[in-house]
Amino acid sequence: MIGAWLCVTLIASAPGRPNPFSRAALDELAFRIVEQAEGARPEAPVGVYVEGGPPVLARAFASAVSAQLAARRRGPSVLEASSAAEAEALARTRDVRTLLRLTVQLDGQKLLARGDAVHTWVNFWSGASSGRGEAWAALAGSVDADAQALALGAAPSPPAPSGPLKLALTSFARLASLPAALAFGDLDGDGKGELAVLLDEGVSVFDADGHLKWKSELRDLPAAASPSREPYGALAVLPGPPRLLLASSRKARQAVLVARGQRLELSATDAPLPVDGALVRPLAGMNVLERQVVLGGKALELPAPPTALSVRGATALLVYPDGTAMLLDGAVPATHFSGAGAASTLADLDADGSPELLLSSTRYAVDGDPLVVLSLAQAQQLQARAGSTADAQPLWQGATPRGRAIVALGADLDGDKAEEVVLGIWLPDGTGELLVAKVTR
Repeated sequence: MIGAWLCVTLIASAPGRPNPFSRAALDELAFRIVEQAEGARPEAPVGVYVEGGPPVLARAFASAVSAQLAARRRGPSVLEASSAAEAEALARTRDVRTLLRLTVQLDGQKLLARGDAVHTWVNFWSGASSGRGEAWAALAGSVDADAQALALGAAPSPPAPSGPLKLALTSFARLASLPAALAFGDLDGDGKGELAVLLDEGVSVFDADGHLKWKSELRDLPAAASPSREPYGALAVLPGPPRLLLASSRKARQAVLVARGQRLELSATDAPLPVDGALVRPLAGMNVLERQVVLGGKALELPAPPTALSVRGATALLVYPDGTAMLLDGAVPATHFSGAGAASTLADLDADGSPELLLSSTRYAVDGDPLVVLSLAQAQQLQARAGSTADAQPLWQGATPRGRAIVALGADLDGDKAEEVVLGIWLPDGTGELLVAKVTR
């Protein structure tokens, strides 16, 4: 009897098989799906795309499937995409040879998954068409839902967009790492603006259609003696001559980048950066700016180091790490308002000559970041009584489709006189994305 019990225990504890006495429903369902895929002998590396609602359940199941594939040395990667077709195209660009396309959902007390496994390689002789034909392995499974699965399945979805202002969020570009700062302007003097993004590993510049135009890894700049934990910095595009000024928390010196044909020429500088016309310097080793800033030619001492700043005309918005913010109009006010995240900015969204405030949430561990838009008058009233954005009646409220918004920039990307807001998103897998928020008529 003891020998039989030991044999069963060893089999149940074998690599890749969750322990039957402790495994979660998600892990068991992932095991069953991967076992079916293994029967068709998938070619590594294997990609995983999971859709379903709420999104947090789909992401948790994707992680469980990836863990099962990793135990079988299949080189898994979870693909973030808006559809199964987009996931397949993404898999090809990343040389993923097999793709598991899955849907997961709760049906009462049952956790269900179904989908298929497909080859993603392209036959050289078939041109742009895939050589795999139809899906070559159907996948399906169900288990009894446990408390974890039920909790994930009950997670609230992001709020539906609402308010008198109509705003649409669209994807602009995917990033290999976290966005740390944004700037927009004509960098090569051709009359068309470019969007510059500071990343952990350097800076990338995109045209107005989201295509990468230039990239620099900033290798000629010395590393900072005490870099911040997450990438942080500031960017500014200046005319006459066109150039990009840059400060990164990962580098010991600031830089000037000038576009020369297909490359960016770099030189070090120690000049402060004119972000929206305000002269600022990042604080070494921290994800904030120095307290001393110059606004409208006037030197000001702020009550604390801000994490974000934007200026429109005589009005400046400063956001602090504690989730408070303040509006300056020549002098530092005595009161703040609360409920402003790091990805908050001023932007004239409706081209009426008065800027609106787009504010991200103050939540840290969030996937689907709540966003609100307030009028300048609303924000000034909140500040006067030291109120919270939770008490306001927003012009618009919604959320990012996924990830947390960490930087924002107001800019007229399409030249129609109405500004858009570019949001830099921190995605759950550690990569980034740029979203554009634009008023729709």
